[in-house]
Amino acid sequence: MSASGGNARRRGVAGRVAAAAVVAMLAWGGIATAAQPEPSARPATVFETSRSLAIEAARVRLSLFADDHPLPADGTAPAQPSEPCPLASPDTMTTAAVPQNIGLQLDPWLGGTTSSPELRLSSAPTGTVQGIPIVRCVTNRPADGQVTRPEVFAIALRGGVSFGDVARLYAIDPILRVRPAGIGGEMAGGCLDSANTAVCVVLWQSRSLLIGVTLEGPPAFVNTLTAGAFLVGLVPDVIDTLAVVQRPPLVCNADAMFADTTVDLLEEPTCHDGWAVGITAECPPEDTVFDDSFATTTTTEPPCEAIRQVFHVESDGWHHDGTFDIRCAETLARLGMTAVTAQQFAPICDRNDPALRVGTIRPDRTGLRVVALQIALSNVGYDMPVDGRYGPITESAVVDFQIDNGLIVDGITGRQTQTALGI
Repeated sequence: MSASGGNARRRGVAGRVAAAAVVAMLAWGGIATAAQPEPSARPATVFETSRSLAIEAARVRLSLFADDHPLPADGTAPAQPSEPCPLASPDTMTTAAVPQNIGLQLDPWLGGTTSSPELRLSSAPTGTVQGIPIVRCVTNRPADGQVTRPEVFAIALRGGVSFGDVARLYAIDPILRVRPAGIGGEMAGGCLDSANTAVCVVLWQSRSLLIGVTLEGPPAFVNTLTAGAFLVGLVPDVIDTLAVVQRPPLVCNADAMFADTTVDLLEEPTCHDGWAVGITAECPPEDTVFDDSFATTTTTEPPCEAIRQVFHVESDGWHHDGTFDIRCAETLARLGMTAVTAQQFAPICDRNDPALRVGTIRPDRTGLRVVALQIALSNVGYDMPVDGRYGPITESAVVDFQIDNGLIVDGITGRQTQTALGI
C-alpha cells in the first residue's frame, strides 16, 4: 500500500469500523491516565532521555533524507524505494512484531521519498501537484497470503498539514484518537478485512512528527489490536534510529585520504580527533650559495618542513582542507580544531589568539568550536552534517555519547564530554 493510498473503497467503510477501532485502540493504547512504566536507573536511548529532543532530531533527519532524495519536479510518481530503510532495520521490525505474533515479510526492506497532493502546503503556489515529503519503507516481495506485508512511513508535519489531514488521507475517518501509554502523543487507526486478507493503518503523532504503519496480511494476525500494539512498540526505535545514526569509524591512512580526496600522500598521515596532516612532496635540499671565500645556506619562509596537507573527517569520508604552514597551533585552530587537538600537531605560538579559546560548547550555538565538536563526533562514528550549528542532530549525538560513556547526560559538551572525545 503506497503513502497516497487513501482508497475510495476504504473511505466508504471507515465508519463501520470506527466503534471496533476505538475499543481496540483503548485496549492497546491505554488512556491518558494509564500507569507509566517504571523509569530505568540509567536511560538507554535518546528517546528515553529526552523525547522532545529525539523527536526534533528525527524531524531534521527526515528533512535531510528528503533533500537527498528529492521528488520529481514534474509531479510524476517517484521511483520505487531502492536503498535500505532509514526508519527501522529488519531486525527492529521483527522484534516489534514478535509480541503480537505477526510474521513479517521484509526481504527486501527498502526506503524512499514520496508525497500526496492531498498533503499540500498551505503556502504552495496554485497548480502545485506535490504535497510534503513522506519517507516510506516497503517490501516489494509478492504477498503469499500467510506472511504480513508492512509499510512504515514518517512525515514532518508543516505548512498547515495536520494529523487530521493524514488520517483522512488514509481513510481513518472519523478520527478516533487515543493517548498510548508509555510513548505519549496521540494515535488513530482502523482496519478493513475480507475472508482472507486484512488491511490496517495506524498513525502516531507528537510535536508535528507523524509515524504510521500499514499492515496487510491474514485477519487472524492483522487487526487493530495487533497493528496498534506493533506501532507502540516501534515508535521509540524509529525515532531513535532517525535521531542518532552511527556507522563504523573511518580509517585514517594515506589510502583512505587518496580514495576520498585524490590527494596522494608520501607517507602515513598523523591523525587526532577526526583531523589528519600529511605531506605530498619531499623537501628539496637547502639552497647553497658559494663565493670565493665561504659558503652560506639560505632558507625561505615558511620552511618546507612546516608545509602540510590538512584533512578532516565527515560522515561521507575525508575532506581536504588545503595546504598550510602548521608551525603554530593557532593556525590549525582557525580551521576548526580545538586548542587541545591543534596542540597534538603543533605548539602554541600566541596564547592570546582568540582561536584558542576553550570552554563549554552549548546547544543552539554556531561557529568553529561547534565544527570541531561535529568532526570529533563524526570521527567516532556519528553521522551528522558538519555545518557549525549545534542543532538537535548534534545534541542527540552528544546525549547518546554521554549515555554510552557513563557521563552526565545533559546534551551539553562540557569538560568531561570534551575530554572523553579527546578535544
